[in-house]
Amino acid sequence: MNKKITQYQKAQKELTLLDADPHQVIQVLMREFMTQIYQAKAAITRKDIAAKSESISKAVKIVGGLQGGLNMKSDLEIANNLNDLYNYITIRLTDANVESSIEILDEIHNLFYPIKEAWDNISNEDKAVGFELLAKSNT
Repeated sequence: MNKKITQYQKAQKELTLLDADPHQVIQVLMREFMTQIYQAKAAITRKDIAAKSESISKAVKIVGGLQGGLNMKSDLEIANNLNDLYNYITIRLTDANVESSIEILDEIHNLFYPIKEAWDNISNEDKAVGFELLAKSNT
């Protein structure tokens, strides 16, 4: 039964991404990152090393995806700052995995959540400007 639920959840995420614009894709990745941090913390509490490692590994991959999506042509200062933050988060995720540390995962959450919250609150007008800049940088 658990495997079927996992397959359903994966299919739902894939369907969500098929119709998503770039802003929504980043939102999905950020939401999934936060889910993996939560699941890693729960696994540490349960002393489930395999689940902790799997969640942290997924979180690292998501951060890599977010890094890969940075637009290094448009606003270099913001992109560099986010790139540095993502590098730091990746290092701290490794530390959290090795140390089985909920405290480090809380630190990561506290660093990442304001970025996610800001992203979630981007106005439709600013999204339109961003899509325009993205289209220009891809030509």
